[in-house]
Amino acid sequence: MAKKITLSDKMFKELIDRFKDKKGFLGVILSTIDGIPVKSTLETDITEEFTARMAYLLGKLDKFAEKLDGSKVVGLTVETENTEIILIKEDTTFMSVLLAK
Repeated sequence: MAKKITLSDKMFKELIDRFKDKKGFLGVILSTIDGIPVKSTLETDITEEFTARMAYLLGKLDKFAEKLDGSKVVGLTVETENTEIILIKEDTTFMSVLLAK
């Protein structure tokens, strides 16, 4: 049985509309929590590698949050020298917005 996708197409489109005119907008990705891409504005190879790595990171962070205070991660912002990644996580899916600085 396929996992239920709870982050909607509407939200995917809203994030694109919200960020598309922002300087440095790179793309939006909707993925299952297992790292399987569902929808993306980026190239397939970039999307697949990114979602696999972010799913692994979110899994590790969830384990840490559970030990820390019994909760789960619901969002994360990662900043590098050149890029900002905004992650929004639900039970079975996560959405990523990628921005260049």
